[in-house]
Amino acid sequence: MKYLYCIIINLIFIQANAIQIDKKIEFNIGVLQPFLSEDTQDSYLYKGAFEAALFFNLGMFAEKFKKCGYLPKYKFQYFPHEDTPKLKSLAMKLENENNWLILGPNKSEQFINAARVIKKTVMISGMANSKEIYELNWPFYTIYPSNELLAKATYFWVNKNKEYSGNYGVVTDPSCTFCEDFKNNYIKYAGNPSFVYETSEDLFNSNFLKKQINRYNITSILLPLYSSFSGKVISSLNKEPFSKIKFIANDGLGDELNHVSYYPISKEQKGFSIRLGPKKSETIKILNTENLSLSWNDIELFPPDEAIYFKESLEKILNILCKNKPNNKDEFNEIIKKQPKDFFQSNLNFGVFELSGKKFFFKEILNKNI
Repeated sequence: MKYLYCIIINLIFIQANAIQIDKKIEFNIGVLQPFLSEDTQDSYLYKGAFEAALFFNLGMFAEKFKKCGYLPKYKFQYFPHEDTPKLKSLAMKLENENNWLILGPNKSEQFINAARVIKKTVMISGMANSKEIYELNWPFYTIYPSNELLAKATYFWVNKNKEYSGNYGVVTDPSCTFCEDFKNNYIKYAGNPSFVYETSEDLFNSNFLKKQINRYNITSILLPLYSSFSGKVISSLNKEPFSKIKFIANDGLGDELNHVSYYPISKEQKGFSIRLGPKKSETIKILNTENLSLSWNDIELFPPDEAIYFKESLEKILNILCKNKPNNKDEFNEIIKKQPKDFFQSNLNFGVFELSGKKFFFKEILNKNI
């Protein structure tokens, strides 16, 4: 009996050690995004594709997380696009739930509002890139290059392609943080425009814009706007003689212009924008995430950019966890504080996208350190 008792005690001790050895530290990642809105960008499908990409990225590193002693988990919180109080409330909730990291909003103004209530949690944005974002200190980071770099590359392309030279005007939304920031940075390189038309998508007046174009003999329009507003401006000038106007756009132009039925663009209209990475089919190859694409009605679909870009950040975080083995959020914070401010910046170069023949398509790669 005494011998059996000793065996049982030894088995209990061995099992306890095994459980202790196998115990994983929870690495919680909060996700804060505006996916309760019903507009085109924040639709149910967009949200689903975003979540699928995040889980796919996590799956790629699951074994390494486990080997290094961590159990990663997502905690999703979504807010209506224009609801700043809700955004702040959910940001505080994620911080208080012991999330080590928050994947924050993509729009600069939303990220800044969340940053006002976050005190001790690393927060990374997939795409926020206004001047104010780069003025924030720890614990705030962004994956996306600054508007200053994008504006510099945009002016480089204009200077290289003389069809865009001549008098230019600007259509901008002064309530849009990243729009104003891109505009101001571009003007630093290109010089003052002939006019600046400040308006909103709802109040935009195409007749007023046409008068300004005629008055100043404009050859190109700078559009530091989000996709739908840019589409509205471009399609409002789709008839002669205004269809000859060239468009210089920021990365907010996006792929929505390919919905030609919604934006009636003429074949004569031309423009370009510069954004992070080549076309998505190439970007996911570079980041080894080819399985994130799917076909629907003979159209190749891809997840949102910010979810794709997060793969690079997740890999950097995993390397930190495996090398330093922090036991808790506070230890993790101390390690991140020692990293350079651009630690989470993407390694991708810029892509030039061109509007021509009623289509918006990838043209070529442009080194972002020009």
